Amino acid sequence: MKYLDVSGWSRTKKIVILLVVVVAFVVLSVAITLLVKPLITKISTPEGQAAFEAWVSEMGPVGFLVLLLFQILQVIIAFIPGELVQVIAGVMYGTWGGLGLCVLGCVVASAAIFAVVRKLGQPFVESIIGKDQIEKFGFLNNSEKLDTLVFVLFLIPGIPKDVLTYFVPLTKMKMSSFLILANLARIPGMIASTLIGSSITNANWTRIIALFVIVGVIGGLGIWKKDALMERVKGIGAHAHD
Repeated sequence: MKYLDVSGWSRTKKIVILLVVVVAFVVLSVAITLLVKPLITKISTPEGQAAFEAWVSEMGPVGFLVLLLFQILQVIIAFIPGELVQVIAGVMYGTWGGLGLCVLGCVVASAAIFAVVRKLGQPFVESIIGKDQIEKFGFLNNSEKLDTLVFVLFLIPGIPKDVLTYFVPLTKMKMSSFLILANLARIPGMIASTLIGSSITNANWTRIIALFVIVGVIGGLGIWKKDALMERVKGIGAHAHD
C-alpha cells in the first residue's frame, strides 16, 4: 500500500493536516446533506417520487447524470437510501438500464473513496467510521483469502457496506480487485431493486409484491443472522491464515 509519505512531517503538522481534511470532509458532507435532504424527504412519498421521476425524465440525458450523482453520493455519504435510488433507476431506465447506472455510480464512488483512503491512511478512516469498526474488520488484514472474504461480506445483507468501502483500502487488496469483487457482489441486490422499479412502470403488481416479499425475507434473515455470518467469515479467514 502506498499511503501519502508523512515520515518527514512533524507531529503538529500531521495533526493540523488531518484536522483540516476531516473538517473539510464533514463540512462538505453536511452541506450536501442539507441541500439534498429536502429532496430525499419528498421522494420518500409516492407523490414526491412521481414528481422526481417526471423531473428526471424532462431533463433527458441530464436526468441520467442527476440520478448517477445520487447513486455516487449514496455510497460516499450513505445517508441516501440505496434501494430508493435503485428503484427509481429501474422506473426510469428499466431493469438493465437502471442496473448499469447504479453499477457505474458505485464503481465511481468506490474508486474515489479507495484513492483517498490510500493517500490519507488509517487516521482518516478512523475519523469517518470510528476505531471500533476498524477493529471489527481487522481480521481481513491477516487473511490469505482476502478477495473471497471481501466478496462474501459485500454479498451478505445487513453487513455495513459503506463501512467496508472505507476499510478495505487499508488492506493489501488492489483497487482493481476491490472494484470488481465489491460491485459484482452488489449486483444481485441492485437487480432486485431495479426489477421492482421496472415492474412499477409496467404496473405488474404480482411481481412487485413477490419481489418485496423475497427481498424482505432475504434482508431480514441477513440482518438477523448477521453476527453469526460474520463469525463464519472470520473462521474462513482464520483457517486460511493457519
